[in-house]
Amino acid sequence: EQNNGNRPNGTWSSHACSNMSKTYSISFGYAVENGNIKNRIKTLKGTFHSCHDLFKNMSGFEWNPITGIFEAEDEVWEPLITANPNAKKWKRTPIQHYEKLIDLFSKDRANGEGCISAKEKVRRWEKEREDSINLEENIDCFDEFSMPNVESYSIMVSPSYSCETLSKKSKKTPQMVEMLEKQMENFQSGIDNVAASIRQENEIAKEELAIMMQGHEISKEGLAIMERGRPRCYFEEEVFFELVKMGILMDMQLHAMLFLIKDPAKMRAFFGVPTSKLRRQILLKMMYAKAP
Repeated sequence: EQNNGNRPNGTWSSHACSNMSKTYSISFGYAVENGNIKNRIKTLKGTFHSCHDLFKNMSGFEWNPITGIFEAEDEVWEPLITANPNAKKWKRTPIQHYEKLIDLFSKDRANGEGCISAKEKVRRWEKEREDSINLEENIDCFDEFSMPNVESYSIMVSPSYSCETLSKKSKKTPQMVEMLEKQMENFQSGIDNVAASIRQENEIAKEELAIMMQGHEISKEGLAIMERGRPRCYFEEEVFFELVKMGILMDMQLHAMLFLIKDPAKMRAFFGVPTSKLRRQILLKMMYAKAP
């Protein structure tokens, strides 16, 4: 559909969605709606972006079109996984038709990041890991630690004071210094508690993600079972094509097609036999059977 010009400006046209829905419905034997197609495209796009952002400009990796896996030596994988642990799954997880996904979705990622070298990308990942605990985002956690009311003290420290002046005034206020030091200890304790809490929450989040992934797999298996049990839906084009292939005379083709599509039970019986020869026989018997 893209090659036919049915994806202008990166957006699928309604004509393209209609064509895909019709093609998939015939191929799979049941109705495939536009919403199903859009969800599948979204999944494929997300999977591609994960791989594309990870391996773009990374030397030493090569996608194998037979296995669908990115291949490299262990010494090449090791620094990548160390810098970005999420990359480990792609060592054994295949992504099929990657070259076609590039044609479909690579332009969506044309945001300038391709100019970044592989080394720079690894350094960026390492820095992101070091900065994973962002105190500014968790500033609300410090509500229980109150800042000292500096205005309540008689001495105000000004940047214009010399070191000597500040030293003399500090000697006169040992109580204030002691209180400030105590407050700094409280802040440090709070920071340690927040860091420990974040680490604990990360572990909980990992467990919850694992449960979610397990639930997703169970749902996917259940959906597959439902799809297998869903009655086959035959389209007029499919019936007509089979009649032509069987050699039904032209003046009888439309009559036979209308006969079959009118009765789902006869349609299932017709397609239930494995060969065109047997289908021809059962069709003639059903069409010209004597009424009881």
